[in-house]
Amino acid sequence: MESLFNGSLPSTWETIECKCLGTGLPDVDIAVLEVVGMYKAEGHLEIDERGLKPDDFVDILGYPGNYDERYVHNMHSGPLDLDLFDDVFALFPRCQLVVTHGPVVQGGIMPTYRISTVRGMSGSPVILDGKVKGNISQFVQAM
Repeated sequence: MESLFNGSLPSTWETIECKCLGTGLPDVDIAVLEVVGMYKAEGHLEIDERGLKPDDFVDILGYPGNYDERYVHNMHSGPLDLDLFDDVFALFPRCQLVVTHGPVVQGGIMPTYRISTVRGMSGSPVILDGKVKGNISQFVQAM
């Protein structure tokens, strides 16, 4: 786990012992964990099941994976300026918490949005007004 955060964990972070109940390996980057012993979070985000509407502005919180220049190139059509790669890597530092913000284009069961994300952010929560609305694997990104 330490390599995910590029070194040792900050001393201010609380460590919680967990056991792994399962993963989606080899095809899915997900793990289901169970806390060992008693643990109660001091705070949490509520889940709001009401649908998103056009022009809602949502936040996505996630950890970009270890993507590379080839991934960035494949996500764009046409020729790419080398500065674009630097911009993407600056906006989405690999393996660090990122928050993106943007509008919902279409609401309903399969809302679309106009927000930049990169590999590794699937499953990240979509948040509106401090409440979880879903996760980005549920939503379709508008082009």
